[in-house]
Amino acid sequence: MPALDERLIAFLGVAIAVVIIPGPDMALIARNVVRHGRASGIATSLGVCTGIMGWGIAAAIGVATILATSAVLFAALKIAGAVYLVYLGIATLRRRDLPVDVPGRAPATQSLRVGWTQGLLSALLNPKLGVFFLTLLPQFIQPGEDAVIRAAQLAVLFDIIGLAWLLAFTLALGAMGSALRRPRPQRVMRTITGTVLIGLGVRVATEPA
Repeated sequence: MPALDERLIAFLGVAIAVVIIPGPDMALIARNVVRHGRASGIATSLGVCTGIMGWGIAAAIGVATILATSAVLFAALKIAGAVYLVYLGIATLRRRDLPVDVPGRAPATQSLRVGWTQGLLSALLNPKLGVFFLTLLPQFIQPGEDAVIRAAQLAVLFDIIGLAWLLAFTLALGAMGSALRRPRPQRVMRTITGTVLIGLGVRVATEPA
């Protein structure tokens, strides 16, 4: 049980570090908040997390299949996950700022369904999410656990954390305008999350099996 708790805590750390990284989904949400208001941003956030959940469930099934097929392949996948975390951390540190879209007039109206669809497509058309889940989830599954159930639980937890962050980002952006997309706040977030991801990747790579 202690080992399971440690893995869950580590997963929470990875999930939080990943979801707050400024990326295309946050850029789309910011665009819709600025142009169409907070309601559109919330709908877009829900669409994004729907797409992420789709990738998470697909990855959970894939992880279970790999685990049942080959222990060696599963171990190789865990090593790939460590490498990917380090890569993601380095890419985060080198990422450019999100563009700041300064509105020139009052926000226009947009169907909430359109915002949700945009968010859904933004996530579903990003294959990096599938690669991320497929390499991340094995790090937190112990031998003897039901891989599908455990991986699905982690995917749902990741999605809940992501939704909470995107909704908070949406509400804050609606209240503070473009403040969260200015260069300095973005650099601070990138530095913290990039360093955390690299550290976690190194830990996974050096952790005994």
